[in-house]
Amino acid sequence: MADLQRWGVHLISLTDAINTASAQGRLVLNLFASLAVFERELIRERTLAGLSATRARGRIGGRKPGLSAEAQRTARAAELLY
Repeated sequence: MADLQRWGVHLISLTDAINTASAQGRLVLNLFASLAVFERELIRERTLAGLSATRARGRIGGRKPGLSAEAQRTARAAELLY
């Protein structure tokens, strides 16, 4: 945002009362940006807490690793045929 200000670039929203050429508009834009960062960090913290609680209960998330032995043999046979 500071680079844009140095270059004289301003945001004027046609639908909202945001005009970064004024101090009030810059305040509103910075508040929205701060709230977005705050919300993102909350989501991250909650996700990590959920994963940690799940691991503490003995569950491991994610996709099951690899193919079964039968599927691996089938895949190798198909690869040889093609």
